[in-house]
Amino acid sequence: MIDAFTRDWWTMAVQGVGALAIGILILFWPGITLQVLLVLIGGLLLLNGLLALVDAWRRSDQGEQWWPRALEGAAGVVAAVITFFWTALTAVVLLYVLSFWALAIGILTLVAGIQLRSVISGWWIMVLVGALSIILGILLLLNPAAGALAFILLIGGYFAIIGVLLIIVALMLRSRAAAPG
Repeated sequence: MIDAFTRDWWTMAVQGVGALAIGILILFWPGITLQVLLVLIGGLLLLNGLLALVDAWRRSDQGEQWWPRALEGAAGVVAAVITFFWTALTAVVLLYVLSFWALAIGILTLVAGIQLRSVISGWWIMVLVGALSIILGILLLLNPAAGALAFILLIGGYFAIIGVLLIIVALMLRSRAAAPG
């Protein structure tokens, strides 16, 4: 499983760049409409889900543990489909979709970070990504009536921070993949 993380470092980098781009757009354009926000977040959820499903499929072909990535991929694709096709989607429903997605991804990322502790010195960054995702999910669940601007800024900040952290871990994994032996 660790070899798969190292080999496929670039998928984490793509997810990080996507999250960072969306976070920056949201933070610098806080008046963004809900529809544009849905498209941006739905696109990122779909990208994350599809990359995780492809990774799970590749892992299963190589006899590696594949189901955690499959669960992550399924969660991302389901959240994207709900975000894109539930036309009567309100901000509150979006909040709950993102809350449960953040909780699921947070738990899976936390576990992955712990598994990486013997591989890279920055394993704690993945643990931090997981913890931040869990905290976001809990905060969104505890206060669904938060103001729209606070909600948008919270989501933007989350995606920007997670994007940077994922890029850092991807680069660490890349340097490990490039290291001899």
